[in-house]
Amino acid sequence: MNVLVVCEGNTDATLLGFYLERKRDVEFKPKSKKSFFNINLDSYQKQINLATNDVSIEIISVGGKAKIKKFLEEVKEYLINIRNENGLIDKLVVIVDRDDDTEESIRNLLGPFRTQKVNQWEEISLNNVLFGELKIKTLLLCVPPDKPGALERFLIDSLKKMKVV
Repeated sequence: MNVLVVCEGNTDATLLGFYLERKRDVEFKPKSKKSFFNINLDSYQKQINLATNDVSIEIISVGGKAKIKKFLEEVKEYLINIRNENGLIDKLVVIVDRDDDTEESIRNLLGPFRTQKVNQWEEISLNNVLFGELKIKTLLLCVPPDKPGALERFLIDSLKKMKVV
């Protein structure tokens, strides 16, 4: 299974990578031609590759919330034109800070992968030139889920609840 995780910034990508390594028993893998998602990234973007025996996870930080929609347009083009079955994406997770945004404006960030709900899995269909209709499970994860804030603030608050800090 191939999972693409898109987030705002490098700090988000690093935190997510560390979390998944510790909690989901995945290992960091250097980027290689065998990575399932290979598109050219801008200098401010970062890719972290994680894997287990049967799951590959690629985390991409896009350089801010305003760049998510444009990046997802590139992902759509990639998925429409990919001719290697190993390069297909089974799940797409987009993680954004809630900040002060409305749910409508957050959903609009997804462009071609726009969902009806926030913090719930949905299935999106795209047509690939070789494989036909692709079904991609999509999750727009807004952090924190219930109030304004960001991933970093959510992490700090969680650590305080655990009396770590």
